[in-house]
Amino acid sequence: MTLTQPVPFEVIRARYIIGTMSLNCAWGEACLTDLHVATPNSNAWPAANLGLFLPVFIYERVTVYEAYTATGTLTGANLDIGIFSTSGTKLASTGSTARAAASSWQTVGMTDYVWEPGEYYIGMVADDTSNYLAHAPTAGKAQAVGMVEDASAWTSGFDSSVTYVTSTRAFVPHFGFVCRSTTLA
Repeated sequence: MTLTQPVPFEVIRARYIIGTMSLNCAWGEACLTDLHVATPNSNAWPAANLGLFLPVFIYERVTVYEAYTATGTLTGANLDIGIFSTSGTKLASTGSTARAAASSWQTVGMTDYVWEPGEYYIGMVADDTSNYLAHAPTAGKAQAVGMVEDASAWTSGFDSSVTYVTSTRAFVPHFGFVCRSTTLA
């Protein structure tokens, strides 16, 4: 009798989100520990082609397969949601995506991206000033958790690299990524 070794296969251990309101993000942590953060509402994107970025820390290897955001009361043109290195290199993004109807959750499928543990920035850019679900914190709060921006991040979606500058805007959009963690069985 010949014994055959089992072929390893991938088993999904968990599905979860990593976004501006998760504990992986400094803003999400601030919202849970600081009762003085404004409730998110429909707010106009601060400027066309502006990219906004927040630092995140990834604790385990995950596969990103979808991005999400929430639109506000006014409809608009296009958006892009991406993952960036700490030096500003785009690692993955949804690409230019038409914005969904007003006041709705929008999910965008992505090519699977394996996100390794470490420090990154997650970013969102819009090519107009339509409304999105966002916090409008008091001055300095977004800056205190490391939010940065690039005023010209859009060229039919995120550019391949961005230049981070400190952001003083009182606008933190609600967006992120749907992920799965896996193990071999």
